[in-house]
Amino acid sequence: MARAVPALRAEGVLYPRAGRIGAAHHPVAQLLRDRGPEERVAFLAELGAEIAGAQAEGPSPRVALVSSEGMINSCGADRASDLAAFLASPGAGLQGTAVIFLREMTSYLESFYLQTTRFRALDMTFEDYMPPRIAWVGSFLAGLTLIRDRMGDAFEIALAGRGYDVLRAFETRLGLRDGFLDEPSREVDAMERPGLKGQIVLTHLDWVAGQVGFAINRRKLARHLSGEGVFAGDVARFTVYPPGERERIAEICVRIIEEAGFHDYAALTRAMPPATLPHHRIDRALLTPADIAVVRSLRAAIEDRPRPDPAALRAESQAPRAARRQA
Repeated sequence: MARAVPALRAEGVLYPRAGRIGAAHHPVAQLLRDRGPEERVAFLAELGAEIAGAQAEGPSPRVALVSSEGMINSCGADRASDLAAFLASPGAGLQGTAVIFLREMTSYLESFYLQTTRFRALDMTFEDYMPPRIAWVGSFLAGLTLIRDRMGDAFEIALAGRGYDVLRAFETRLGLRDGFLDEPSREVDAMERPGLKGQIVLTHLDWVAGQVGFAINRRKLARHLSGEGVFAGDVARFTVYPPGERERIAEICVRIIEEAGFHDYAALTRAMPPATLPHHRIDRALLTPADIAVVRSLRAAIEDRPRPDPAALRAESQAPRAARRQA
């Protein structure tokens, strides 16, 4: 969406700077989860001013879109009431609708495990990761039920399946032509799932850093691991579900989802095709000394160096001028 701001604006969609860092409105998700009313009021005032500015500049936008996948962490039963109250009546003269795009659950759980390792050391197997996430499914759907009951027609649940289905659902919801978002989505820096060994390195990054002898910047390394051929003998496509496990988890998810009354959502999991990818366990024992040597060879590009102090940099740059003045 951030890559398509001018094109979206021409279509009457404002993707505001307010509440956004970089591409997404992740600070808004944090605002809704953890911040107090004063900070919420400040955000709404900033958003309202930006909308008013866009209206004055013309053409008047028909919708302002605030979007973050982090919003999902505000939808559990423990936070849903507060979230629904805020969305239903935010104040500052603003009103709108909330839309959540749901992905098929077994696909989501696997993807969430693999994505999480890009941003922090998880250091646990998928099997160990699953039980609390299964418990979370029930809480999450209970929260969605509460939000739907509180907001009525102002809350919409869209079943987006997976992958590019989400873009299609966005386009339909925003009244854009089919394929409108394809081009800007392809311009985004690739964050493809790394191969098996790359995934193991990210999952056990603290251990790998100890082996190579320097601190590793996780984001820089993840970008390097998105390409193929980084490690010899790697596996490019795989599932972390052991044989038969996806089917077992699917049965559990379907039961939880149907008990919560989301029958169309349960049908997504029922329609999930049998797994055709090979299963592999995220086990650091699969890394060889040669793989560790590859990571060590990337040091110049992936080392996590402390950021220089801005004040020290300014003092350093001003020192020669001061010396010249003194001379």
